[in-house]
Amino acid sequence: MALHRRNLLLGAAALGGLAANPAGAQPEAWPVRQPRFVIPFAPGGGQDVFWRLLAERLSRRLRASFIVENKGGAGGGLGAQEVVRAAPDGDTFLTTTSSIAILPALYPNLGFDPLRDLQPVSLVPEASMGFMVRPDSPIRDLVGLVVAAKAAPGRVTYGSSGTGTTTHMAAALFGVKAGMSWQHVPYGGQGQLISGFLAGDVDVMSGDLGTLLPHHREGRGRVVAVTASQRVGLLPDVPSVTEAVPGTGITI
Repeated sequence: MALHRRNLLLGAAALGGLAANPAGAQPEAWPVRQPRFVIPFAPGGGQDVFWRLLAERLSRRLRASFIVENKGGAGGGLGAQEVVRAAPDGDTFLTTTSSIAILPALYPNLGFDPLRDLQPVSLVPEASMGFMVRPDSPIRDLVGLVVAAKAAPGRVTYGSSGTGTTTHMAAALFGVKAGMSWQHVPYGGQGQLISGFLAGDVDVMSGDLGTLLPHHREGRGRVVAVTASQRVGLLPDVPSVTEAVPGTGITI
């Protein structure tokens, strides 16, 4: 199974006129008020860029102004909590990833139940993830990463965009599957993660391909594996984790 960073649009309530209507009834015009997207992660990452572009296109298409707000923290929990507490008017949306399914296990006192308090609206994009090292790294490929981590348990470090995020869970689960121990270094969002990685503060960066690809292409980093079930068209020379290290297929 492939690990993808699934982006799920969740609403605080039904979508007004987009919700089901009785047969023959005229749909209510939507949006009536000013809708907003709550991104439960810090600015600067692929998630942030994607939803701002989508909001801009929706604004033109629906002739309405969509507000985009970042509310990072607790692996996406703070932003989700804000949407749960919002008025159930169909105008507030949580633009989350599959990390929403992880939160209850990591935070027993989360304060809300994603299944009870949020209504799924749409699965928007799916993007594979990957692991990247710097060009000067002695780790040349995924096999080399596993060998290095097993030779010095806890010495190889990987950065993620925060505890409980899919970037964290992807690397942690891969470590379990590969039978190795490496050290997690959480950052306060993708922007801080990229800065820390480029500065040499961590050995490996775990991220979605939208974030990794520009650095790979411009020579600031080297993607050693993607989490898709097979190679992806944008990186035809980069193996999947399953291809490079059999038995490490992961899904989140």
